Amino acid sequence: MSVNLNELNEDQKKAATCIEGPVIILAGAGSGKTRTITYRIAYMIDAGIDTRNILAITFTNKAAKEMKERALALLDDKVLPPTLTTFHSFGLTIMRKSGILLGYRKNIQVCDAEDSVKRIKKIVKNKGFEKELVSQFADMISRAKDKLLEPSDIEVYEQGSVYDQFKQVYYAYQAGLKNDNMVDFDDLIMKPVQLFRSNPAALNWYQDHYRYLMVDEYQDTSHSQFELVRLLADKYKNICVVGDDYQSIYGFRGADISNILNFKNHYPSAYTVTIGQNYRSTHVIVNAAAAVIENNPDQLKKKLCSMQDNGIPIPVHAADDDRDEANFVANKIMKALDKGRQPKEFAVLYRKNAFSRSIEDALMHLHIPYRIFGGLSFYQRSEIKDMVAYLKLLDVEGSGDRIALERVINVPKRGIGQAKIKMLDEIAEKADDNSFNVAMTAPEFDKVKGFISFREAIKTLQESAKELPLDELILKISEVTDYPTYLMQGKSKSDDEDEVKKRMLNISELANKANEYIKEHEDMSKEELLSTFLADIALLTDQDMAKDDNVVSLMTMHRSKGLEFEYVFIIGCEEGCFPDDPPYMGNTLDVQEDRRLCYVGMTRAKKVLFMTYSKQRYLYGQIKINDPSRYLDEIPDEYKKEV
Repeated sequence: MSVNLNELNEDQKKAATCIEGPVIILAGAGSGKTRTITYRIAYMIDAGIDTRNILAITFTNKAAKEMKERALALLDDKVLPPTLTTFHSFGLTIMRKSGILLGYRKNIQVCDAEDSVKRIKKIVKNKGFEKELVSQFADMISRAKDKLLEPSDIEVYEQGSVYDQFKQVYYAYQAGLKNDNMVDFDDLIMKPVQLFRSNPAALNWYQDHYRYLMVDEYQDTSHSQFELVRLLADKYKNICVVGDDYQSIYGFRGADISNILNFKNHYPSAYTVTIGQNYRSTHVIVNAAAAVIENNPDQLKKKLCSMQDNGIPIPVHAADDDRDEANFVANKIMKALDKGRQPKEFAVLYRKNAFSRSIEDALMHLHIPYRIFGGLSFYQRSEIKDMVAYLKLLDVEGSGDRIALERVINVPKRGIGQAKIKMLDEIAEKADDNSFNVAMTAPEFDKVKGFISFREAIKTLQESAKELPLDELILKISEVTDYPTYLMQGKSKSDDEDEVKKRMLNISELANKANEYIKEHEDMSKEELLSTFLADIALLTDQDMAKDDNVVSLMTMHRSKGLEFEYVFIIGCEEGCFPDDPPYMGNTLDVQEDRRLCYVGMTRAKKVLFMTYSKQRYLYGQIKINDPSRYLDEIPDEYKKEV
C-alpha cells in the first residue's frame, strides 16, 4: 500500500519524506504537526523500514496513542505498530528489560511524586533536619537527576550546611528506592542514561533496535532527555526532532530551550523544514501573536501565516477591578450561549491559579457550567491511592513498597500506632528485609491484634489475586477492607454519605479502567498485568485523564498548551501579573519564557481572542495597581480594539 501524501501541503510533504539522517521540523502553532508526524511514520513503514526499528517519543500517553492510531489508519491492518511512547514509559521499558544490569530486580515499580515527597519527609524527620526543607530537598533531588548527578557527585564545602544535609537525604532516598525495587520519575531518564554510559553492549543493542528516532515537542526536553536521545541516535544519526521554540514554556520544570536552538550545532548536516501555515487561528490572531513573540531575541525565526479567515481584531477590555473583569468575561460567554454556542467552546486562561476565584464567582452567578483544570487528579484521590497501595502489596515484586504499606496498614483502622511501625522498620533494617515481609512474618507481631487483622486481609487478597481478574480484585479489596464503613467512620451527616457514594463510584471507575486495561493486554499473565498496570497509571498525566465535558474551561496558560478553543479569554494582562513580578523575572531568559507563554495562550484561540486587564486587582490579601501588560503594547493597533 502506498501512502497518499496529497493531503499534506508542500512543507509537510518535505518533512514527511525526509527520513534519513538528522532532521529538525519547526512546526508552528496549529500547523498540523501531528498529521505530519503520523504521515512521516507511515511513509517510513511504506518505504520498507521495519516498524520494530522505529521509535517515536512524545510527552503524554494521549498524544502517543493518537499518533499510533492515525499512523496505522494509513497502512494495512497487518502492519505491526512501531513504538510510540512517552519519555517516562520508554525509560520504564528499558529499566524493566535491562534494570538488572544496574542491580535492580524484575518488575521495577514507579514511585509517584506524592510518595516521593513522603519518603523525603520521613528521611528528614529521622535525621532531625528542619521539616521546612522537605520541598526544597525534593526539588534539589529532581534537579540533580536532570543534571545526571548521583549523591556521590554532590560537592559539599561545609559540614552541616544545607548542601551537606541534602547530600545525606539524597543518599538515603536513593537507597530506599533501590531497596524497594523502585524508581521515581526522574530515575526513568537518569538510570537508562547511566546504563548506556556504563554498558556499551546494552547501548549497542538499543541503538540497533531503534535505528530511527523521532522526538515530538523537542523544545520541552530537559538536559537528561537530550542526553538519552543523543546516546540512542549516536550510531545511525537517523534522528528527527519536531518542535517550536516559540512554545518552550517549561523552563521551571527543567526544559532546556537550547536543545532545539542548538540542534544544528550538534548535527551540522541536519535538514531543516519549517511548517508555518496555521490551520487553527484567524489571520488577526496569528499576526498578533507573531508580533508579540518577535520581541524575543533568542529564537529560530520562522514566517507564520494563517490559512483561516481574517477574523475580528482582538477585543481588549480595561476593567475597573478583578470583579468587573470577571463579570465582563461571564457576560460575554452568557450572551454567546444564548445565541446557541456551547460552553466547551470557551476557555479562560490566566498566569496564576489565584486569578480563577473571581471568574468562578461570576460564572456561578450566571449558572454557567465550568471546570478548573489542574485540580486533584483521579489517581491522586485518597480512595484511589488506597486501592492502588493494596494492589502494590499484592504485586510480587512491588510488595516491598514501604510507602504503600504505611498508607494502608491502618486502612481500615487497626490501631497500629507509630511505635509499632517504628519497631517494624527497626526489625526490617536489622534483618536486611523489607517492612512488608516483616509485617507479615515477624513473630514479634504474632499476637498484636492490628497485625493479625492486616495479615488476614492480605492473605485473603493474595488468594483472590490468583483467581480474580484485575478489575474484580479491586472490588474485592473494597469488600475485604469494608471500605465504605471505613469511609463513614466518624461521619454522620447526609452530605458525608453522599461523599462516600462518590468515592465508592471512583473505586468502581478504577475497576472499569482496569477492565479496559485487561482487554488491551490480553496476552499478559495476571502477575504481569498487575505489575504493568501499576507502572502505567503512575505515569499518567493530567491531559491523559482529561474529560471532554461540555463546560467552560478555566486553566493556567501552561496547562492550555496543546489545546484549542473557539473563544479564548486571557485575563490579568497587567505588568506585575503577566509578565510576572520582577522577583520572578530575574533574567532575560525568564522574560523571554513569559513572552512565549503569552504566545501559547494567544494561539489557543481559533475564532476570537479576548485580552483583559484590571486597573486594580485584589490579590494575595492586598490591592495591586498595575499598568497594562507590555504584551498588549506589542500587538499592532490594526489587530486590536478597545471594548
